[in-house]
Amino acid sequence: MLQSPTQQEVLLALKKRLEQTSVPVFPRHRLRMLSKLAEGAFGSVYIAEAEGIPEYGSSTTLGKRLVAVKFLLPEANEKEKLDFQRDVRILAALEDRNIARVLGACCREEPYCVVMEYLEHGDLCQFLKTHVTAEDAHSMPIGVKTLSFNCLIYMAAQIASGMRYLENLNFVHRDLATRNCLVGKAYHIKISDFGTDNELYSCDYYKVDGGIPLPVRWMAWESLVLGKYTTKSDVWSFAVTLWEILNLGRRLPYEHLSDEEVVRALRRVCRECSSATSEETSQMKSSEDEDNDDGDDDDREHLSHERMDFEPLPKPTGSSKDIYDLMLECWRRDDSERPTFREISLFLQRKNLGYAPTTAS
Repeated sequence: MLQSPTQQEVLLALKKRLEQTSVPVFPRHRLRMLSKLAEGAFGSVYIAEAEGIPEYGSSTTLGKRLVAVKFLLPEANEKEKLDFQRDVRILAALEDRNIARVLGACCREEPYCVVMEYLEHGDLCQFLKTHVTAEDAHSMPIGVKTLSFNCLIYMAAQIASGMRYLENLNFVHRDLATRNCLVGKAYHIKISDFGTDNELYSCDYYKVDGGIPLPVRWMAWESLVLGKYTTKSDVWSFAVTLWEILNLGRRLPYEHLSDEEVVRALRRVCRECSSATSEETSQMKSSEDEDNDDGDDDDREHLSHERMDFEPLPKPTGSSKDIYDLMLECWRRDDSERPTFREISLFLQRKNLGYAPTTAS
């Protein structure tokens, strides 16, 4: 029976690939820009048609294929150019079937750009919105596109698998969501980051205290409040992504709260976690002090009331109990108690054991 590589083996393989990787130079004249996908503070992303890029895992050169082209801003300074080239080299060393890969780069003339995989069905969020669940199909017009629960889990399992690969490298995504996943033939999923600066998803980001836009509804509390990004904060975001998938991308996380209310609620979670940690490391007050401290009782009652303001996302219609229980584990306030992507991936694989899509999407 084949065994999955250990974290050390994956890290050694990446180090070796970094030493050996030379990002292919792709001729700019072979790119034909089709449409702008996104534009942000560091550059723009276009969907383009490229000629002469081999298919993944094949030496056969294709005639034409869709790609995503990320451009660095023309006015980028030297440091930003060096950072761009370094990041491209690191991304080019990543090799997993569920991660959008680097296909080439154009860094001999400005503006610098990197050519990346783009799949024919676009991002997962929009793909989901064009479908209904198989259970709801009976009340829909003939010919409507459907997705079964097993197919939804099949796609989620691929995201977990890709994140497991990144987890082994201690590589943190920071913005995992359906908008940042691509869909190909036969429901093949690849993780990307093209949705981050997509104007279509501008409402998914909120400037906290006037800072850079953040995907607050997908973020773990420690990332939003403390700026702490880890693979465990990605686990939190994965559960929100899974919730999106099971709702077919039609519901906004915490839709009953404004962006500012989400931020305030996550800050309260931080205060509660800090308070709990302090209590564990200090001696309990004497019973006499507790009896005489009515003000503290009022504070505790107020804190308890505040806790009710921020509850986990509700169980999606049609979700099984064990899948929702997995989400709840991913949203544990103590990040050390959240499952790893290895555990999540194995669980979803077992859940969908033997399943394979019957038709191409």
